[in-house]
Amino acid sequence: MRVLVVAIAGLGLASVLASWPAPVRSADPVAASYPAAVFRGGNQGWGLIVDTSAKAVRYDLVVPQLAGVAYGGLIPDPKIKPQPDRYALIGRINVNGQLRELVVRINKVASGKTCLDSAGKKHAYAVIAGAAQTANWYGCGDFAAQ
Repeated sequence: MRVLVVAIAGLGLASVLASWPAPVRSADPVAASYPAAVFRGGNQGWGLIVDTSAKAVRYDLVVPQLAGVAYGGLIPDPKIKPQPDRYALIGRINVNGQLRELVVRINKVASGKTCLDSAGKKHAYAVIAGAAQTANWYGCGDFAAQ
């Protein structure tokens, strides 16, 4: 049953992310307008918190490939044109002593749909986080005041 839930969540996430726009260079990226101060997301085995309340967006990331919590700053990805309910962020992450690019994509699911995490919990947003040459982590999440 758990495999079925994960498979369904994966298919839902794939359909949401298939609608992600192709990269476009933006000379002057516009600051994103976030629905709430904090995004909490992830899935079985990993988790991400993005604090958008300060001018410099911050992240905390826990993934199997790292010991402890990775943290740092995120900026809007200048290659992606800003769109409502779609957040394209980039930053740096230290993986075994090597700095790598961290890419975070948060996308609101289509109206009437939900993103199901591996526990079967419904969320309004799909999230992908990836570190170059390390891994990509797929999941769901929500924005909240705290």
